[in-house]
Amino acid sequence: MKWLKKLGKIIYSFLSFNLLYKDLNEDSRYKIYKKNNLDNVKRIMLISSILIIVQISNIIVDGLNNVYEENIQLLYTVGAIILLSLGIISVIVSILLLKKPDKNYTLIKIFTSIFYLLFITGFLIFCYGDIINGCTNQNIYVLYLTLVVIPIFSMWEIVICYTIIVLSLTIFMVVANAPVTFFQQTYIISLTMICATILLEHYRLNSIIGIEKVKTLNQELYIKSTTDHLTQLKNRFGLQDIIDQKIRVNNTNEIRTLGIFIIDIDFFKQYNDKFLHTQGDVVLKKIAEVINQSIDIDKDIAVRWGGEEFLVFLDNYDKEKLLQLGQDIKNNVENLKIIAGTQIISKYVTISMGISEFKSEELDNYAKYIGLADKQLYYAKEAGRNRIAFDNEVTK
Repeated sequence: MKWLKKLGKIIYSFLSFNLLYKDLNEDSRYKIYKKNNLDNVKRIMLISSILIIVQISNIIVDGLNNVYEENIQLLYTVGAIILLSLGIISVIVSILLLKKPDKNYTLIKIFTSIFYLLFITGFLIFCYGDIINGCTNQNIYVLYLTLVVIPIFSMWEIVICYTIIVLSLTIFMVVANAPVTFFQQTYIISLTMICATILLEHYRLNSIIGIEKVKTLNQELYIKSTTDHLTQLKNRFGLQDIIDQKIRVNNTNEIRTLGIFIIDIDFFKQYNDKFLHTQGDVVLKKIAEVINQSIDIDKDIAVRWGGEEFLVFLDNYDKEKLLQLGQDIKNNVENLKIIAGTQIISKYVTISMGISEFKSEELDNYAKYIGLADKQLYYAKEAGRNRIAFDNEVTK
């Protein structure tokens, strides 16, 4: 019995497409659901445009030729009017929904469900006309082929749509007293199309999910390669991208003052020699937190520059504010009261800092100003450490 339960679970997962999504996170799943709904609206626009052309042609041709009996002609005319009206309204609604797809996400889902139900209803009228007019499958084929190729369905939507169609066709055939062979033919067509729909949906979803997995993997690799694992700050390889994301996007015609801090932990090698590297890692994480908490993370950038050095990229600070922020960071680090190693300048771990400033119009040359900040850091260290150097002036 256990193997039957396992088999049942596998079949259920296959039919509900759950296995396809098992390796995706919630964000990736949401993206795929959203993409499917948007694609459905675009496909509805395609179907609707074809419907408008075909049904106008049908109304004109059938009206001129008058080849059907009156009651059958009425059925075809009603079906044509329903599908023509549905096509015109759907084109208009689709255009409106696609203007703001993010805001209309729920409406898009409701719209696609209503469209396909009305589409099936309109075509079932044609199918009924075919059945009572000599048991032909012409419109049944058209309906099934459209549902196989065009829509993007979940498993439950497939079940609901095909259940409505098969039950309706069964009622039509019973009412029309169709021969047994026609019943058999119709059910074989229905079963074939249901299987084809499921297989095509699996193929399509596999393709989309495969692409999404690659995107997710690339994003994870990018984050890992541009983020310092220990402090969770960006590393020097991620600096350019984060500048583009935070600083460059704000680069309007207004000229702003940008600043760069290069921060070095004083006598960090001696600290590691005394307390070992594990404790040194704790110090790095604590100082990274202090820096992050001291800046405006929405517009400023903190980077682990290498070893015991940090870089801070600041947007829209004048000289006085730059110096004040530097002093705040230096004081906040010392206020952590981390017992120092063998240094004699303070009983606690301290930092030295070099500062440079430049105008936003020189953003492309920011590497030059990193070099200037590094030079100022050298002055701060030469002056005794636990100091800040800015414009060749050293302050404690």
